[in-house]
Amino acid sequence: MQILYNEDCFERLKQIEDGSINLILSDPPYAIGFDASNHMESDDWDRMSSEGYIDLMTHYLTESKRVLAENGSCWIFFAPSMLKELIVAINNSGLIPHFDQWKSICRQKGRGAKYKLKSQREDFILLTKSNDFILKHENNLFKYDENITNILNYYTGKVERPEFKFDDVIYNFKMPYYLSKTEKQIHSCQKSILLLYALIMNSSNKGDTVFDGFVGSGSCAIAAGLAEREFIGTELDEGMYEKAKSWIFSFNYNEYRKTFLSCGNSLPTFGKVKIKRGKNGI
Repeated sequence: MQILYNEDCFERLKQIEDGSINLILSDPPYAIGFDASNHMESDDWDRMSSEGYIDLMTHYLTESKRVLAENGSCWIFFAPSMLKELIVAINNSGLIPHFDQWKSICRQKGRGAKYKLKSQREDFILLTKSNDFILKHENNLFKYDENITNILNYYTGKVERPEFKFDDVIYNFKMPYYLSKTEKQIHSCQKSILLLYALIMNSSNKGDTVFDGFVGSGSCAIAAGLAEREFIGTELDEGMYEKAKSWIFSFNYNEYRKTFLSCGNSLPTFGKVKIKRGKNGI
């Protein structure tokens, strides 16, 4: 079951019992002043000082450590330019960083490219509560190809999503885009369902609970449903919450599994959605 709340993540975290979450998979603000006004009414959610970012991530990671099971894991996406601040927050929280599991994804297009050089990478790192944690090497997860979409794919005639390998450093995942029929871009910082699915499959077990405090488009909730995990998530922005809710409700889990996942012949037992609004009324 996926449970989605329209409220601040810290309000929800207060109500989650110690040690009850198996996996935290979150894409928090990067604090690089990214403008996502084409998808959201507010354009200031990513604008904060270095000190503000440290405070946000210290609070979030400290609460993450509290709610994580002893063998739980936490994957956090971040901008390389804020690595120094993130390390401070990690140290403040007491979580264990695994720099050998620092990964990057290569985007098809850069962010903030209008007035400066394109940044075509985003990074994510594994944090754990103890040295006893789940990390599998399930790589045969996908069966995916998509019709040609740009000149870079001219010679092959199609776009292939690569096999996910934990021993590699760079993953060339095709990111959501506005013309996609399978993963239309809802949020400017949206991550691929398949990327999130791979992280969930390799860092948790069937029936485990996944938490995301920054739901955005809802792709993590969908990935958790496809992986047959429970999901709890929060999204503060009301407009984005409504978009995520609509996508999660309308998503065809059975068809997606059959088309894109190696386990596609089995039908999901999860995929039920419960939507709740926060007590703040937004």
